[in-house]
Amino acid sequence: MSPFWFLHRLGVALFWTFWVVVAVMLYQHREALAPLRDLGELAWHRKPAPAEGHPRLEGQGVRAYSGLGFEFRGTNGVALNIGLAGVVLDGAITNAQSGARSLLEAARGHLDRTIAGRPLVIELLVSNPQARTGLGVAFVEGTNVNVLTLRQGFGRVQREQIRTLPLRQQWEFLQAERTARREGRGWWQRDLEQPRLPAP
Repeated sequence: MSPFWFLHRLGVALFWTFWVVVAVMLYQHREALAPLRDLGELAWHRKPAPAEGHPRLEGQGVRAYSGLGFEFRGTNGVALNIGLAGVVLDGAITNAQSGARSLLEAARGHLDRTIAGRPLVIELLVSNPQARTGLGVAFVEGTNVNVLTLRQGFGRVQREQIRTLPLRQQWEFLQAERTARREGRGWWQRDLEQPRLPAP
């Protein structure tokens, strides 16, 4: 057995030991690394925004008819039904246990208090002019209502709907959901039987 053979075998063993240790450490700290994974996923799947940018509407919130949708009246007097882009809940949840139904009403009340009678700016991502409906990002005095809703735990990020937003904005959506999960808010309450939410 030559010294060269021994050193070669030792080198191979050290090489694989190093990568096993790295893999174990990454696995143990996977939660801490999740934001980096999210950022990479957002960057990889990001879609270009329209050349002219997303339309921006100014007006006033009228009322929330659910935790994720509200009536909006533009400065031109036209009323639209706007859904919060990038925020989703399973429609079947309305048949869930009483705790979940109470949270549905809490979500509607939260959105109503946030937008009703207040000046809004809507960044419209999807629209149907004939039906006067759309999906957008709503801002009240500079506060992102979509992100606020996620931070309260009243929904989950629907990534496909926000792919054309700047990465910084998409990141805020994910961080808001992560905060709600970590703090056990809304649908992420520890003592609430988890409703079925769609995959992100």
